[in-house]
Amino acid sequence: MPHRIHRLSPLVALTALTALTACSEPEPAALPPTEPVAAEPPVEPPVEPPPAEPTPAPPKAEPAPMTEQIVVKAGAEDFKPCAPGLPPGCEMAIMEGDPAGDGVFSVRFRLADTFVMPPHHHPRSERVTIVSGKVGVGFGDTLDKAKGQVFSAGDFYVNAREAHHYVWVVEPAVLQINGVGPWQAIQLTTIAPPRPPDSAIREAAMPEGTTQLVVKADATQFGPCPPGLPPGCEMAAMEGDAREPMFFSTRFRAKAGFTMPPHHHPMPERVTIVSGKVGVGFGDTLDKAKGQVFSAGDFYVNPPGKHHFVWVEQEAVLQINGVGPWKAIPVKPVAAP
Repeated sequence: MPHRIHRLSPLVALTALTALTACSEPEPAALPPTEPVAAEPPVEPPVEPPPAEPTPAPPKAEPAPMTEQIVVKAGAEDFKPCAPGLPPGCEMAIMEGDPAGDGVFSVRFRLADTFVMPPHHHPRSERVTIVSGKVGVGFGDTLDKAKGQVFSAGDFYVNAREAHHYVWVVEPAVLQINGVGPWQAIQLTTIAPPRPPDSAIREAAMPEGTTQLVVKADATQFGPCPPGLPPGCEMAAMEGDAREPMFFSTRFRAKAGFTMPPHHHPMPERVTIVSGKVGVGFGDTLDKAKGQVFSAGDFYVNPPGKHHFVWVEQEAVLQINGVGPWKAIPVKPVAAP
């Protein structure tokens, strides 16, 4: 198990006392007697209230306000060497946010077939989407591939906070991690830093004794989309509840020809194209000529409140990771059936 560091309480400083010396003035000469004058009551000096303690700023629930769409096409990620201390064969591309910060982030890792990550853990939940390739994941303090399972393109899993696990690559792979910072990999051979404070963003709790949530691409349990969405759409809630103020992960499956009229969302919309082809454009009128098409592996983030529309060119599965409460608000109210 990881070691913990105990923080020592700060020392109490001693207050230095300064001696005050009283000074006396000579008495003034006596004045002739006058008519007595009623003495006015003494005026008490105003009491200043003690200065208020500064209120610490709450953790940011989202990255800085965005006004333009973020687009990361598969194969065009800005991969750079992973941080020192991680095994060789690893590159990382930050797509949104900052894993070291206290808000939402989205990153990708490109791993060579020789990459092996020894047993480690993370201070927050680790949610992973396999964009391409194959990786194995197992749990415990010793790397034993026989006790793990292999994940392929389109699979999704969440590792519980502080669960000890290891990773190996079966085929060169790209992994996408969507989460809440601060986030880091803490190897068991190092002294674990203090656990970060709870985030302003609530994460779904796993059942007692559970270390991993798994959603395989070919076994995703889709059901009907909520009322009000156009026909030809199915939804699968994988983690969390998009109706609540918490982090959630949801997939939508839509048939070719599906169109979503202009609408917007109260929070940023992070979309990963798991399979198929989807078009997205901006404005109050659906005009495909003004949009662009996204294919499997592509990633984009639509700003909150930005009017946009969607159409499906080839049956597609879309994954949305974000913070609730989240919903689609039509630009033009939908007439009741």
